[in-house]
Amino acid sequence: MQMAPGLPISEGNDAELLKGINSYRSSLKVPALTENKNAACLAEQLAKQFKGAPPSSSSRTTPSCSTTGS
Repeated sequence: MQMAPGLPISEGNDAELLKGINSYRSSLKVPALTENKNAACLAEQLAKQFKGAPPSSSSRTTPSCSTTGS
């Protein structure tokens, strides 16, 4: 996923990315985003669901993430 041209996305700089996104959102006078501990689970489930699928395919199923142990 590319957020914006030239915006480096790499492991370990999630906090800086969120800070930059929220700075931009602030300039637009929209609410800041907050970290979501279940986002990684959702992203992993979505990646598994769509892995190997052609770009034109779509699905209406919603993966479920366990919230136990969080």
